[in-house]
Amino acid sequence: MTNSDHFRCLESMYQAAPFNSTFKPTMTVEEGKATISIVLSENYHHSAGGVHGSVYFKMLDDAAFFAANSLETDVFVLTTSFTTDITRPVASGVMLFNIVLLCSQAYLLRISKADRLNSAN
Repeated sequence: MTNSDHFRCLESMYQAAPFNSTFKPTMTVEEGKATISIVLSENYHHSAGGVHGSVYFKMLDDAAFFAANSLETDVFVLTTSFTTDITRPVASGVMLFNIVLLCSQAYLLRISKADRLNSAN
């Protein structure tokens, strides 16, 4: 299987996940990188009108998982932890989660930040 085939298989696996029908995300995978975007909806809001943290965490976890697995073809690499600093709420627009692996050592994969794209807030 070529790298490109592996990346397309990962993308297909992601799109087939039943839970993704809630958010309807799109994802692309490249070597050491995964990009996920979702169109925000009021259905994702908490009672104060911003996007609920679970949306951030799900998309970050998904992007980290697929970026790491773009480099691994024999086993699944799982997310064990990550830290998120949300500096201001987001309520509408498109959110883009762009995860790039910065280094890979034994059991540690470091990633870059995720970005917000076209947010109204």
